[in-house]
Amino acid sequence: MLKCYEGRPWRQACPLGDRTGSAPSDARLVKARAKLAEMDAKLSPEQRHAVGNVAVFGFISQWFYVDRLKLRSLAKDAAERAALVSGLEALARP
Repeated sequence: MLKCYEGRPWRQACPLGDRTGSAPSDARLVKARAKLAEMDAKLSPEQRHAVGNVAVFGFISQWFYVDRLKLRSLAKDAAERAALVSGLEALARP
């Protein structure tokens, strides 16, 4: 069985495209851009940065390891954690 720290064994497809690799239609692009703008409007700049680092770039913040190892966290760590958690909560609201 593969473990999560060994990497992602599956490929992720862009929901705008299809399995053939063809370009998405203009209607799908307009819909996707509208959804992105809607989600973007829900976030502050700090939240947008924290959520983007995790969701888009796959970057795990230092505070995660600090919490996991039960080390003393810095004020910066607490601020980054709060931005990520509040940003994800904002995106989860309908």
